[in-house]
Amino acid sequence: ADDVKASHGATVASIDEELEFYLRARGLSKEEGRRFLIRAFTREMLEQIPLKGMRREWDQMLCQP
Repeated sequence: ADDVKASHGATVASIDEELEFYLRARGLSKEEGRRFLIRAFTREMLEQIPLKGMRREWDQMLCQP
């Protein structure tokens, strides 16, 4: 067990209020703006999922209202 090395990473952040304001000023609701920003943040990761159906399911799960 001494030879096992685990490495974990995570990204945690609050949604930037200025970005949220910018999107609301352009007609998106607060919830639509949040979903938009979450989708933008997770897009690169989701594109790595080879199965389109699974990718779509994860996208919907992460960005659901």
